[in-house]
Amino acid sequence: MDVKNVDISELKPYYNNPRNNEKSVDDVAKSIKKFGWQQPIVVDKDMVIIVGHTRYLAAKKLKLKEVPVHIAKELTENEAKAYRIADNKTAEISAWDYEKLNDEIDEAIAGTTDDFGLRDMKVDDGGVDLDNLDDIVSDEGQTQTKRYLKVSVIDESKRNFIFKEICKIALKLELEVK
Repeated sequence: MDVKNVDISELKPYYNNPRNNEKSVDDVAKSIKKFGWQQPIVVDKDMVIIVGHTRYLAAKKLKLKEVPVHIAKELTENEAKAYRIADNKTAEISAWDYEKLNDEIDEAIAGTTDDFGLRDMKVDDGGVDLDNLDDIVSDEGQTQTKRYLKVSVIDESKRNFIFKEICKIALKLELEVK
C-alpha cells in the first residue's frame, strides 16, 4: 500500500457520507495526538474521501497541514461506495467480549495518569452471563427471570455506541429464545 503525506486542503469529504462522525472527532483527535497516525485516510483518484472522514475532521481540529493518505486508484466509483459502507458497517456486526474488553482497558491504563478516555468505556454486565441463556429463560421458555443491565457511561459520546451494543445483545437473546 502506497501512503504519502498530502496537504489536507486537497482532500474532499464525500458529499453523501451517511455516517455522522461529529461525536467521535474529539476522541479521534486525542488518539492521533497521543499515538500518531496509524491508519491513513483512503481517497479515490479525485481525492474524495472513501474512508477516514473522522480522522480528516480530527486532523482539521488539530490544525494539521498534512495527513497520510492512500489513493485507491484501482477502485471504481461503485467499489468505493461499497468499501465506504463496508468499512463502517462491519464494525457494527462484531460483538464485544466485555470481560476481555474490561481486562484490556485495565491493562492499558495501568500505571499511567492518562487513561485515554478508556476508563469511561468499562462495562458492568450486572451479573448476567449473556452466554448462558439459562440464567434468563427456563428450558420451556415460559418463565423469565428479569435481570437488569447496569452500564455507567460518563462520556456522553460513548452512550450511543454502548446502547447499540446492548440492543444487539437483546435482539440476539430474543431471537435465540423464540
